[in-house]
Amino acid sequence: MISLYPLSSPNQRQQQTQQAQEQPPFQIHKVNQNKFKQQQSQNVQVKKKEKKKQHVVKLSDEQRTESDSNKNNATKDNTNSLFIQLPSEIISQIVLYLSVPDILSLSSTNSQLYGFISNHSTIWKSIYLKFTNAQLPRDIFETNYTIRDNNNDYLKKKKNEYNNNTNLTQTEQYNLTHKSNYLTNWKSKFIKAYDTSNNWKNGKYTVNSIECDDGGIFSLSFVSDLMATGSYTKALHLWRIENQTIRSVGQILGHSSWIWSVNMKKSSCFHSNICFSSSQDTSIMVTNIDKDEAFSYDQSSYVVPLSRSHVLKGHRNAVWTTLVDDSIQNLYTGSGDYSIKHWDVERYTLIGDVGRHMEAILCLSKTNESTMLASGSADHTVRLWDTRFPSKEIASIHEHSVSINSITVKDWYILSGGDDGFIRVADIRILPQLSYQHSLHTNGGRDSQRIGVVHTSKIHDCSIRALAIQGNRMVSTSSDMTVKIWDLSESIHKPQHTLEGHTGSVISMQLAKDRIITGSLDSTIKIWDFSSPLKNNNYHLKDN
Repeated sequence: MISLYPLSSPNQRQQQTQQAQEQPPFQIHKVNQNKFKQQQSQNVQVKKKEKKKQHVVKLSDEQRTESDSNKNNATKDNTNSLFIQLPSEIISQIVLYLSVPDILSLSSTNSQLYGFISNHSTIWKSIYLKFTNAQLPRDIFETNYTIRDNNNDYLKKKKNEYNNNTNLTQTEQYNLTHKSNYLTNWKSKFIKAYDTSNNWKNGKYTVNSIECDDGGIFSLSFVSDLMATGSYTKALHLWRIENQTIRSVGQILGHSSWIWSVNMKKSSCFHSNICFSSSQDTSIMVTNIDKDEAFSYDQSSYVVPLSRSHVLKGHRNAVWTTLVDDSIQNLYTGSGDYSIKHWDVERYTLIGDVGRHMEAILCLSKTNESTMLASGSADHTVRLWDTRFPSKEIASIHEHSVSINSITVKDWYILSGGDDGFIRVADIRILPQLSYQHSLHTNGGRDSQRIGVVHTSKIHDCSIRALAIQGNRMVSTSSDMTVKIWDLSESIHKPQHTLEGHTGSVISMQLAKDRIITGSLDSTIKIWDFSSPLKNNNYHLKDN
């Protein structure tokens, strides 16, 4: 038998042998099993210790990551808190240097910043002015020619004014034409302008129309919620615009034939408007309208007293177009007798003739220079006049080969539309010198080259009946029964949106910041309203 014990003395070995013989055999196996179990338990404990170490390492990594993120958040919080601790004047000045998206993003990073920006009227005024000024065109048409100096006093004055205005800050330029009101909610103004701009961009609008028994809407004009329309019925119709709908409120009587032109202006008197109208009967009427009085009557029952209308006589043929300056002191009219006349509105008297065309004058437009006037005629020409001097023609454009139905002026540019569906753009800055050169070489004939025209595009399939520009946006209407919206900051070759719905020529139109109102030979008036806010916008703006 193999001894399980170490070597010892003979007596000890003998005793051990006897004890081993007396013990049962299974006890020997039990000893081996116990040793095996002890080794297993030791191995398990070792594994547990290793797992525990790994777990501790993982926990330390997670804690380290969490602590790092906490440190970063703490750093951000410290930065924001330090930023908030700055004087409000300094914070507002810093914010004013940011772009509109950056300001809105900044307000969402911190509740204190959000509260500060949200309730700071000066910041929202700056945001509003930045946003609205961003909608204004810079130079809508490229000029690849040299503008040379000349001795024209008016042109030099206009150049100086333009250069001076471009050096002004945005706020200063705004204050030149707007009176600041400390009660103005600039945040609400921005939100409305932002939503409306998105609607124009995405073509989101509502349409409301009303059918009339007028045989076509030849002309229309509105101020705020009061509109006047002219047609073949010899009476001017008054309409109230409310909640994107139109309802008839009354009439203005006095003309004896078709009414070709209507021009509504806000009077200096409270709740009073002045309506200028011209007719086939060769007369012009100036009518004072009490808006509250008109709105107090039942539908279509109000008639403006004849005592409030003044009739101007002087033309010998139909008066096709009227134009009133912003001061409402000067009225200009174009007639089928080929003349443009200047009237004193306050005295209701004729001042004199501005100039003449070879055929009927169909459209007039003012320019940024108060003494300048542009006219379009059935003789296929556009002419520029200085109203300070009778019959003083500054320049003329002979590019059209058809009658010119609509004309508008934006900054340096005269845009004219004719019966051929083409729009032509001329640069006022080069017209005088080129017109003079043209008269020397062609003796004033119609075989001229592109005198002053810097851009030509076919924008409609039929004749262009109306043009209007506001900011970067241009709207045109046509005998092809469509209304087209153009983004001048992008391209004039493709419309941004085309509005359809009329079933006759769209011959009258007025453009506002949030709507277009059109009148057609289908005897309908339509309001294309872009003021409803979009459900989804980038910044989820709310008005407090």
